[in-house]
Amino acid sequence: MASSFNAFSSAGLSAGAVRDVVQSLTGINVKDYGATGDARKVTDAVLVNGSTTVTSATAAFTSADVGKVIWGIVTADYSLRLPVTTITAVNSATSITVADAATLSYSGVHLVFGTNDTAALQAAMTAAKAAGSNVIVPAGGYLFSALPFDGNRSTVGFASGVIGAGSNSTVFYPVPGFDFTSTTSNTGILYRTNVNCRSPVIKGMMIDGSYHSYSGAAGYHIISDSSDRLLVEDVKITQAKGFTSMVNFTGSRGLVVRSYFEGASYLGLNVSGGSICFINCYTGNHAYFGLNVTAINGEANTGVSFRWMDGIIDESGNSSAYITSSTDVVFIGARIFGPVGYYGCELASSSKARFVGCELVGFGSSGNRGGLKVASGCIATLTSCRLHGLGTLYGLDNAGTVYDGGGNVSNNKTGAGTISVPAL
Repeated sequence: MASSFNAFSSAGLSAGAVRDVVQSLTGINVKDYGATGDARKVTDAVLVNGSTTVTSATAAFTSADVGKVIWGIVTADYSLRLPVTTITAVNSATSITVADAATLSYSGVHLVFGTNDTAALQAAMTAAKAAGSNVIVPAGGYLFSALPFDGNRSTVGFASGVIGAGSNSTVFYPVPGFDFTSTTSNTGILYRTNVNCRSPVIKGMMIDGSYHSYSGAAGYHIISDSSDRLLVEDVKITQAKGFTSMVNFTGSRGLVVRSYFEGASYLGLNVSGGSICFINCYTGNHAYFGLNVTAINGEANTGVSFRWMDGIIDESGNSSAYITSSTDVVFIGARIFGPVGYYGCELASSSKARFVGCELVGFGSSGNRGGLKVASGCIATLTSCRLHGLGTLYGLDNAGTVYDGGGNVSNNKTGAGTISVPAL
């Protein structure tokens, strides 16, 4: 190992950089601590009210499934119609008997079943922290019912991360009835860090909530980060309801790449302070804001900034991107879609943002949908952007100040405050 470090050093890499590279390529495998990774999901289950028999044409049940944890969710109303229970018998490849009866007759139920791997995941994380390494999670499905990956540190140093086999290969399923007492101060239920953490990596995984609304989850997040030099790559979080946001970055410095966030019941992404750059990411179809950015006061020369490059900010239940109390926000090459009754992006509370090569347009071709809304006291700078409004909303609704960097186009749905101030 010493010769390897010397070789890297000769190439001009510091000892700290070499350590980060080595630790990112090696790690503690959860399988060595008893994780099974045997969980899976089907979406064609059939329940009969009051019956303990559950059927699915695609589940391919086997005798090995006896004793596994199982639950079923009706996606139409996010309801748990097969309570968390266990498989007591396998009748055939398409039929099982469970310990507790269904509470509704329904077809097309999302059925999740497998071994609860919480203890094994926690043990692997404890070992990784002791070794100064990462947790490696091979392909498979993993159930967890309490915080599995606690990256918090009591002193400043390398933070153990979690590396999966890819967002279509390593899948985590939070169990309904999650033990929220396992987290503190409303922090992440899958992974969390604090301000002492350096260089954590969260990579190559999916967190699938299967439309369940987690009771008592107000204020919590799937991932909660307050670290320095964070990397999030190829992470997908989908249809996990009941949380304040899917991901919360508070004072974080880091990079988020090729990641996907869809279907929160409140915020998709929440960014408060810090310096975060998103590259080729997607956020959309959330109940409130898809992206909420606040306290990015980089104009005060603090080093605080927010960047979104390429990717899509899709329609949500309110303005898709909401920027408040922030003065160093930049979107480059982004497609930002306005939902019915709202705008693709909204600047509020003296915010300042720059848009380069972006599309800020109402989604589709019908409904009242807007592009960009600039509140009084806010400033937007637009260069080579396309703005488009539908119905009664505008491509640009400007009550503040807009600087024209040139090359912008808009349809005739433009508010009274047009792009009229020359670029500086």
